[in-house]
Amino acid sequence: MPAHTPETPETRSPGRRAFTLIRTVLFATVVSALIVLVTAIILVPRITGSTTYTILTNSMAPTLPPGTIIVTQPRDVASIRVGDVVTYQIESGQPEVITHRVVGISKDTRGEVSFIMRGDNNSVNDPKPVIREQVMGVVLYSVPFVGLAINTVTGNAKLWVPVAIAVVFIFWGVGYVIAHFTSQRKTPAILKTTAPLNNDHGKEGTR
Repeated sequence: MPAHTPETPETRSPGRRAFTLIRTVLFATVVSALIVLVTAIILVPRITGSTTYTILTNSMAPTLPPGTIIVTQPRDVASIRVGDVVTYQIESGQPEVITHRVVGISKDTRGEVSFIMRGDNNSVNDPKPVIREQVMGVVLYSVPFVGLAINTVTGNAKLWVPVAIAVVFIFWGVGYVIAHFTSQRKTPAILKTTAPLNNDHGKEGTR
């Protein structure tokens, strides 16, 4: 009965080795993208004390189209300038917020600062000036389309479900990639220590 040789990286066909390599590279690319994504929308906001929001309307298009994730960092209102994109409460103390661009800054007779806001895609300013107490912060950076994908998958703008899935996939993908490259470096001991059988081995020549 012929001996069965275990399949190893050395014994695979070139086509199969190429397919395995391509699959591994794709896994590595996806895992890398997920790591960057999770870092951008979870880790960096926690480190910087920022808050993550999802853009839901067209008022800031094309700069921040619907589905964009924004990271808003608290900032002293004295440092806010015309041109900054600011997230503010529609009514002071209420959870509903809007993210628009500062187009003007004014001070009243008491020196209190207020901001004139407008969406990039709007032709008129927001109805009321925004006061200090309404300001949540300035947009630090944005990640396009991610919020749209999350909303499609979960039916809302909650981040924890897709992020949890992404983290699981990252660990699984990293394990897969490590296992692949580890297998490329290993050669089973049987290939190194066993010589092929020779039917003539041990036979004495005739005299």
